[in-house]
Amino acid sequence: MPPLHLSPIPAGPVLLAVHSSAAGGRQWDGWRRQPPHHASWLTPDLLGYDERPWPLGVPVTLQREAEALAPLLRSAPHGAHLVGHSYGGAVALELALRWPQHVRSLTLYEPMRPALLRGLRPDHHRVFENFVAFGREVGVAV
Repeated sequence: MPPLHLSPIPAGPVLLAVHSSAAGGRQWDGWRRQPPHHASWLTPDLLGYDERPWPLGVPVTLQREAEALAPLLRSAPHGAHLVGHSYGGAVALELALRWPQHVRSLTLYEPMRPALLRGLRPDHHRVFENFVAFGREVGVAV
């Protein structure tokens, strides 16, 4: 997998934003101007976007995407706030499930595959049930 170019990250809050499949890391450019202004935004391209080619013959999986972004997540001095949109939400969720010790918060917008929460490990079933219950509450409120 092509490596990410890591540079030192300042000590303030770190937001690792994972883009949707119809975009690239630039999807988050407009959000960088939003508070908190002292936050460091990490908006990498997923594999296969811009300068991160997907290796030929290698199947696309959430696990591979997460493994490719893990060095960025681990480089945040005090953990990172994960933000994911659509397919990027599924990747952000995979990162949070695999390396929870590096995740300060998780915000998903139109996430793909919430069923990832069910069946991976016994303790994730409760998280899946909470996700479904929240979705029902939102549906009733709407």
